[in-house]
Amino acid sequence: MIILDHGKVALIRRVRAGLTYYLFPGGGIENGETPEAAASREAHEELGLIVELERLFAVAHFGVSEQYYYLAHVVRGEFGTGTGTELVSDAVAGS
Repeated sequence: MIILDHGKVALIRRVRAGLTYYLFPGGGIENGETPEAAASREAHEELGLIVELERLFAVAHFGVSEQYYYLAHVVRGEFGTGTGTELVSDAVAGS
């Protein structure tokens, strides 16, 4: 998901094996969930934000899987207050 907030783009910083990289927030689609619902849920879990999806921006194909990228903007919430497991795992240690 591509989240815009006051002219800035939200990215998640990851550190793995001594390498730092950034990625758009997002994650898997749960059973019975639409891609739109998954994007909204992931924004809340990962970042602590309630977002409004504006439109589908792109679909990326990786083998048999697809990743949906929605353009979104922040409705409310505070960056950094998410409670997703990726925030407490070794994947983000040192960030």
